[in-house]
Amino acid sequence: MRGYMQLVDFMKELGDGILDYLPEDQRTKQLSVEGVIEQWMAKKSYFSALALKRDIATYIALQKSGNFTVDEILSWYDLSFIPEDSALKKIYSSPASLG
Repeated sequence: MRGYMQLVDFMKELGDGILDYLPEDQRTKQLSVEGVIEQWMAKKSYFSALALKRDIATYIALQKSGNFTVDEILSWYDLSFIPEDSALKKIYSSPASLG
């Protein structure tokens, strides 16, 4: 089984770039998506970029087919993103979501 390590590494870099570990009101100087990609690529080789592309393509294909095995692999790593307050309010204010 593949490890999807480039995807894991990129998702960690993304979380750091958007300062996801901080509450929304404390996030300043977030990187753009382009900034995250540039920062990630500065540390990686061309082959790492190709591996990331393959990881993403495989992940999407598996998700479309209903295969969520990669999600299990991703759950092994600290990739949890903090839900925004507005998203939580929307989820918990809807009676259908509590059902």
